[in-house]
Amino acid sequence: MSRHRLYNFHPQEIRNSLNAAKELSEKIHALESELVDLLSKIDEHRYYVRYGYNSLRGFCNFGLNFTKTQSQRIVTLTRRTQTTSNLEHS
Repeated sequence: MSRHRLYNFHPQEIRNSLNAAKELSEKIHALESELVDLLSKIDEHRYYVRYGYNSLRGFCNFGLNFTKTQSQRIVTLTRRTQTTSNLEHS
């Protein structure tokens, strides 16, 4: 039985690639958290209406250029954090 072709790559190259991917994913998660917080404020005050958007999803689709799937996911995340925040204040 022969070894997998990944054994031909230098271990340092593989480790560097995996570590770089991990660092980028941590940045993405941090930025996504900031975006959700900001969108929560935007949705709470309905700032998007001033620019002609009827909903937060419409703002995410056309204002932020997200796909429909991305918009749905981010709006769901935003609304979940709002619900949690409202329960804590009660």
